[in-house]
Amino acid sequence: MRAAARSSICWLCLLPNAIAQDPEPPVVIRRGDRAEYGSDVRLIANPFTNQPVTYQWSTGNGEVLPGETRLELVVRNITPRTSDYRLNFQTADGSGYEGFTVHLFPAGQVDVRDRSFAPELPGAPRLAVVQPDGRILVGGFLPLPGTQPDLARLNSDGSGDPTFQADAVLAGASIETIRMLPNGAFYLQLRFPADGATPGLRMVRLLPDGRVDSTFESAAVSPEVIAPYSDGSVFVQDGTDNYFKGTVLRLRPDGTIDPSFPALADHRLIAVDSQGRVLAVRFDGYRPMLTRILADGSNDSSYVECEVDSSHSVVSWADTLARTVVTESGLYAADSYGNRVVTETRVFRRFLPDGGLDPFYRSPPPVMRYPSNSNHEYRADGGLWTVVADSSDAYTATSFTPTGKRDDTRYATLRNFGTYTILAIAPDGSFLANEGNSGHRNFIRIRPIVGRRGRLSNLSVRAFVPAAADPLIAGVVADGHGATKGLFRAIGPGLRNYGVSDAVGDPRLTLVRNATTLSANDDWPPAMAERFATAGGFPLEGGSRDAALEWSIMPGKYTAIVETRPDDFGTALIELFESEAPFMAPARFINISGRGPVSAAAALIAGFTITGEVPVTLLIRAAGPALSAAPIAMPGAIADPQLVLYRGTTPIWDNDNWSEARISNRAQIAAAAASVGAFPFAVDSRDSAMVITLAPGSYTAVASGVNGSSGTALIEVYELP
Repeated sequence: MRAAARSSICWLCLLPNAIAQDPEPPVVIRRGDRAEYGSDVRLIANPFTNQPVTYQWSTGNGEVLPGETRLELVVRNITPRTSDYRLNFQTADGSGYEGFTVHLFPAGQVDVRDRSFAPELPGAPRLAVVQPDGRILVGGFLPLPGTQPDLARLNSDGSGDPTFQADAVLAGASIETIRMLPNGAFYLQLRFPADGATPGLRMVRLLPDGRVDSTFESAAVSPEVIAPYSDGSVFVQDGTDNYFKGTVLRLRPDGTIDPSFPALADHRLIAVDSQGRVLAVRFDGYRPMLTRILADGSNDSSYVECEVDSSHSVVSWADTLARTVVTESGLYAADSYGNRVVTETRVFRRFLPDGGLDPFYRSPPPVMRYPSNSNHEYRADGGLWTVVADSSDAYTATSFTPTGKRDDTRYATLRNFGTYTILAIAPDGSFLANEGNSGHRNFIRIRPIVGRRGRLSNLSVRAFVPAAADPLIAGVVADGHGATKGLFRAIGPGLRNYGVSDAVGDPRLTLVRNATTLSANDDWPPAMAERFATAGGFPLEGGSRDAALEWSIMPGKYTAIVETRPDDFGTALIELFESEAPFMAPARFINISGRGPVSAAAALIAGFTITGEVPVTLLIRAAGPALSAAPIAMPGAIADPQLVLYRGTTPIWDNDNWSEARISNRAQIAAAAASVGAFPFAVDSRDSAMVITLAPGSYTAVASGVNGSSGTALIEVYELP
């Protein structure tokens, strides 16, 4: 028997907050930044010219804001409808404007970005390596190399480490690769410009404080790939002749070539395992074969060679080792295919310890990369973090186990325009990433949420029932592989204790599946009172004429119908609870919908609770015009519904007209609807919808008519896959 949970009727809390509070200082927003819905923000523009100039702020649609003639604009209580602005400017040479779109995320949504991480850098780095003590080496962050060393070290909070002084010998070079050693020293792969004194690639070893280690010299090689080994030696791929393949060599700790290891021509270095064996791709004509080389340079005859993708697969990029991990269960790497110049897709593989593809490895879904930045990183155990683009403004950092299965205990949702590139994983499980595109990037740290994945529970629909001929109808969908106990309630008289004076007096509840009546109840049995308490429902007075029933729910679609007597009309509430312990039942609820009238005096309301520890992404819709269109063709549907989502008494997101790109991303919403089998909305319809990721808690979605309009509406809540 589980402890009582919070009731799902969040609409009881929708009362005005009478306590006035002083506003907090506005959050500073620059181009490309994002803010929480409902917060106060300060937009800051950059001067456009040294000439005399006048400024004027306006909304995105051109409406002038009187008196706003400075470089800054404060916006109070920002919402999707007030998130587009323009700073118009006028000089003697002409006029122009700078556009500002503040990308919002819902108030109260778990923000996985570590806001305490404030890197002190001249730009976003291309490379990052986390040391065991938490300090971070970064490289490739300067817009143009040549003015100072392209390398820095940060403390764990992002502040600069003054004890680290990058050697001046690095000036003029770009950092291509960083390879950390156990003692804190590290190798660098440097690229010098073609017109310099030492053009091309060079390899150096730096001491922990940033000084070049003068005991190491490797001028004889041009290393495309660097793989240090625990005995102090280092394997390199000399890429002088060919980018994709070259000669694999072993260097002594002093950087000289080790003649006891024969040079391996036409090979691509992939990794070195704990026994000093080299995993590489050898080219048999045009066939790239994954092979293993013993410490003496001979082929390992016990290793089963495997042909990799003809587009060079795991050998496509110079940072191969950064995207590869070798464990006792084999080699984890990413195969590539597609056009590397525009968009590339990564498919993840596991190669068995003694060779060959693992047939039981469940490759995670293909990952889209844009334009050519890596957006995945392996953990030391062979698990994987990767960023999947759901749409142009929604990205999910998803974790996969070493077997390739989605890891529902680790999760992070990133919402912003632009791209995300994972650079490194820290020992504490957080990861460092670049946020944004090439024109505007932020170096950030993400602390993923760890715990059980959330799920929908305690579902409800509240509506006005105008007549016996027009009942309240709620649909629910269960998913899974078995049965769970579902507790259904139809509340009328029980609402009057909560201030609902127009509640129906005697509701009757019927549960239907596939046009077959499964169960019905009129006046709940007193024996169910204990079930109400354990499921989390508020108590009902003994002898009330509310209705309730319990049924074993298998995966599929169900309909709950609340009917009244001919002379009984008013507000009614349908509730659905899991009456078994959550997370143990083989089936669970993934959708609820309700149809009812909407007017200036009555809204259509859906309540739900997310249980668990990890947020859930939902599609929430309020349909009106879609009901009147074919093939549904319902008469009397509301022409212009609007949707507001609350957590407690606080509105956290809203939408009016789903197809307005400024307010919502219709491609994302359309794809989400298709993924759950919801009927489509017309591109320019006035239906409302949102895709939103919510932390565990109780929520209320309210559908009403714009300007108090009335008609029949449908409200829907879907858990997205």
